[in-house]
Amino acid sequence: MAYIERQIAQLILKYFSEELNTLEEAELESWLAASPRNRRFFDGLSEEDDFIRLLAQEELDRENKIEQKILQKIQEKIRTSEKDDEDGFIPAKISRISRSIWIAAASVIIVLGIGIYFWSRADAAKQDGKPTLVKTTNDVLPGSDRAILTLSNGQEIELNTKGGEVIMDGELPIANNDGELKYSGSGKTVYNTMTTPNGGQYKITLSDGSKVWLNAASSVTYPTHFEGMAREVSITGEAYFEVAHDKTKPFIVQTPGGSRVEVLGTHFNVNAYGDEAYQTTTLVEGKVRVAKLSGTVHLKPGFQAKVANVQGTDSSEDITVTEADVEEATGWKNNLFVFNKADIPFIMRQLSRWYDLDVTYKGEIPKRNFLGKIPRNIPLSQMLSALKLVGVNFEIKDKTLIVSGT
Repeated sequence: MAYIERQIAQLILKYFSEELNTLEEAELESWLAASPRNRRFFDGLSEEDDFIRLLAQEELDRENKIEQKILQKIQEKIRTSEKDDEDGFIPAKISRISRSIWIAAASVIIVLGIGIYFWSRADAAKQDGKPTLVKTTNDVLPGSDRAILTLSNGQEIELNTKGGEVIMDGELPIANNDGELKYSGSGKTVYNTMTTPNGGQYKITLSDGSKVWLNAASSVTYPTHFEGMAREVSITGEAYFEVAHDKTKPFIVQTPGGSRVEVLGTHFNVNAYGDEAYQTTTLVEGKVRVAKLSGTVHLKPGFQAKVANVQGTDSSEDITVTEADVEEATGWKNNLFVFNKADIPFIMRQLSRWYDLDVTYKGEIPKRNFLGKIPRNIPLSQMLSALKLVGVNFEIKDKTLIVSGT
């Protein structure tokens, strides 16, 4: 019995790694068709399972003996899976991949680019115990910490992770260190703008101690020192805010189209990309007031306000409030792509910004929704490997990603 369990466990692991040959695929199909219990076990692998959590560890390497752990976990799950159903079961083909299998496959294939799938093809380069990305032929590396700072006199300065740099705007010193720009002190109030290109991200600590994370293809304009009755900034694209509390000076975020987010001190995310149908404000903690000409709403933590984008198809200015998937909305700040019922166009817009690509479509694209978490610090080819499992093909030509159905 133990031999059979290990044999099936190895087949399942190879299936998720896309390494099954024709005979092995037939053997696994035969096992799945043998009983409803087998199929339920296979289809029941979900994001909440210990199996998936095991695969999703962020610091896997050869010394962890992760393959043995996975095989052991699968064997245990086979032994403890539920009893057979008596009626009503029709086995599905193995090639039909459910959303739960998408999660498992994505976890196996793309865990920081050093999962079992990639170990079998190339050794992972390492530095200081962490994986180092290696660019392959016709591949695209992920984004990084880079931006453009526009000073009050119009001078533009390229920003990167250079350490210990001090930038002067007149007599104002601005510290640039390890992907973060930091303002301190007071003085004459002037305005600066930080802009991230496609494939860039950056962090700012404003003069009041508030922190701003700027996603790719975004900008934020802000005073070097806050005066008056309010602290006001404006953004395009996407930014995450951790606002320092000051009950005497509300913090206000202006977005294109006239939306206004007002807080005293809180954590929230604003997505105002021009190519999205809606501008969204997602509250993580604290209190937020979102205003538009049509009215004002107050958000509680875990909720999201949506306003039709000025470039969207919906011309309504009404603000709608819904419960939010906070992890999905803020995943980018934590260096993750998080998808919750995301369709191909939504995913492609994110990839276009982060990998600095144009995206074109060819033929009919499957209309499917996806669930999963994938690190943002992996080459594009590894990111696309998971999507290929569900009937989507890709071709990279120069700076263009061509998306097609099977």
